[in-house]
Amino acid sequence: MQLVVRRDSDILAVRDLRGKRVGVGSQASGTELAARIVIEGHGFKYADVKAEFLSFSEVAERMAARALDAGFVVASYPVSAVTEMNASFGIRLVPVEPEIIGRIRSQYPFMKPMLIPRQTYAGQSADVETVGADNILVCRADLPEDLVYQLTRVLFDSLQELAGTDVAATLIDPDQGPTTPIPLHPGAARYYREREILR
Repeated sequence: MQLVVRRDSDILAVRDLRGKRVGVGSQASGTELAARIVIEGHGFKYADVKAEFLSFSEVAERMAARALDAGFVVASYPVSAVTEMNASFGIRLVPVEPEIIGRIRSQYPFMKPMLIPRQTYAGQSADVETVGADNILVCRADLPEDLVYQLTRVLFDSLQELAGTDVAATLIDPDQGPTTPIPLHPGAARYYREREILR
């Protein structure tokens, strides 16, 4: 979760969002859910911000025009829209304090502490503490076992190549697959069993 403000903004913490115009993603999206969780985790109401349902590109356009004070961007970093905003007018990422992260996790255990490493965006001189959630690749339960096995194998065999085109692929951890909170498809389970045996 990346909370983006203009570099010259007086918003230094999430609590400073009260009464501000804030891009929260599309209505009922994962970005809006994260925005709501983070705002309410700071002890004030979602209704205390002037929430605007905007895409990442719309957030960039509105912030460039100074028609928006902040924007929530929930995606694996670096996000091209944030990079472009930074190049255009300069941005700053607003952190989520560790004690607030603990409060959020007590109610939403799927949220976890995350660090956006320094220099993820030009001029970002320090790591930024925030929250995030894992993504899970899902499929229909009725897909053939061999098909899902092959899809899982090809995905993990291609991680190095994928990382060359999208830095988010470097965050994919095959060891986390078996820890999913939903049942593994038999084809995926077969891949993980074989992977464990080959270690």
